[in-house]
Amino acid sequence: MDSYDVEYINEQDIRFIVWRYIDQLTGKMIIPDSAELSNLSKKILNVLEDFIEEAPATDFYEKYFSIPDDVDFYQVKGKLQWLAFGSYVLKNEFGREYTNQLRDMARESDDPARAIEMGYSLENDFLYSQACSYSCLTVAEWLAHLVKASPKVVEGLKKVHEFIPMNNVYEYQGKNEQYFLFRNIQVDKMINVSIKSYEHLDNVPIGTHCSFALVKWLGDWWGTGSFVGLPEALSMQEIENLQGSQQVPFFLNSKEIQEKIYELTQDGNESFLEFFGEPVKVFDNKQEMNEELNKYFYHQYKKARKKAGQPIEEQKKHDLSFSQLEGKKITVIYQPNVGLVFTSDTAIALELLPKANLTDVENRDLFNALVASPAHIIEYLFEKYPTEHIKFPALKSNFKVGKYIPFLHRYQECSDFINLPHLTLLDDGKPIKEINAT
Repeated sequence: MDSYDVEYINEQDIRFIVWRYIDQLTGKMIIPDSAELSNLSKKILNVLEDFIEEAPATDFYEKYFSIPDDVDFYQVKGKLQWLAFGSYVLKNEFGREYTNQLRDMARESDDPARAIEMGYSLENDFLYSQACSYSCLTVAEWLAHLVKASPKVVEGLKKVHEFIPMNNVYEYQGKNEQYFLFRNIQVDKMINVSIKSYEHLDNVPIGTHCSFALVKWLGDWWGTGSFVGLPEALSMQEIENLQGSQQVPFFLNSKEIQEKIYELTQDGNESFLEFFGEPVKVFDNKQEMNEELNKYFYHQYKKARKKAGQPIEEQKKHDLSFSQLEGKKITVIYQPNVGLVFTSDTAIALELLPKANLTDVENRDLFNALVASPAHIIEYLFEKYPTEHIKFPALKSNFKVGKYIPFLHRYQECSDFINLPHLTLLDDGKPIKEINAT
């Protein structure tokens, strides 16, 4: 990389783009240092260099990515849609995946209205929640890097991930000059939604139960996607079930509650390290896992009650069942700021890492297991075991890939970097009724 010019297009840049394109197109990684990939990249660079000085200048992107402070959210959403599904940067990844999933949904659904609703939910997920393989950025974070805008707009884009999916139920309670007024039934709290979100609510009777997705933009909640009025109001029993479901969307909590949840995940991580002595624990079977995790839960419970000065009650045992892990060794990990994670991949990595001489099959299994393990566990394993001997899992490859595994993990497992806490705070058996409503 000594010849790498940060001010110009480099053969390495082209090689990465081609390598990624082939991976996205076929689902197969090719050897990064293959002669064929290098030769192709050089040919493409030669073509670009012949035409780069002759290419006509355009101010399209400067104008397109200029966003004023008073911008309407739906103008921003249009730019997000183009960036995700129409631009050469992300279309090959998000555009193709969105189209494939949408096609599958249409085939499986007998209800056209339901298929449209699911399509909106899928689009919301790509626009606001999913990270792409380029630097693990969401679409909004990409736009924040590209826009010509004030710091307020840039920060607003970075907070678009404060998104509430369509699995919440609301009761319509009217409007004022600025907002539609809704009561979120799960948390029994009022939420004000920008009146620019919907045009047809004048015909919706007050008291109607409905469902829609919400996104935070410059301090206000905006509706995004379809607005679905339920054919019948929920019964009191259905409302009680929702309020006791413990499914409080993280971003409907106030900032204080969000910070408390993160604090509790940190306490859980400390308790896990105290109890097991390391950030990862492997169990041979579900029974062994249940026994040890119940001891850990009680250890964590006693610690929390003692810290709060509260009495310690008799242990309540939990049965943790994961059908997808039946018959396999189970790895339990406490992921910082998230909570417990259950997987079989890290168990494979722990079994194979101490081996100095790996067969081709073992090398492949180790590579795949490491790339699929959580980022902080990869860091832990790299500190504990040598990885210089791991090769890229391709026929006759001698490319030593060990030091690149953190990058490949970030490339393939982008969601690992945007997870939210699993915890939900409860008050007397019901979700805490506090949200950050504007």
